[in-house]
Amino acid sequence: MTLSKAKRTLAAACLVAATGVMPMAMAAPASASASNEGKARLCMGYLSVKGYTVGNGVKKACRMEGPSRVSMCADKLKSLGVSLAHRGAACHKID
Repeated sequence: MTLSKAKRTLAAACLVAATGVMPMAMAAPASASASNEGKARLCMGYLSVKGYTVGNGVKKACRMEGPSRVSMCADKLKSLGVSLAHRGAACHKID
């Protein structure tokens, strides 16, 4: 096998491998986002059932991320006038 044919074969093998790996690498962040969005919807749905208007403030609170997302969510909902019991229950749905 000549050197140029070996290079082409190696390039083709790399392309095939990358084609199989890329969809798996791209799926992980999307799955995490879908999970977080599902939890946010539970939070918003709970507040809606309790009679609160689900506007931008509530959506922002329910979509908090990070290690202290529950307390940040509760602080935001408190500033919007959500009762202690309701904000506690809603924000624990995103945990």
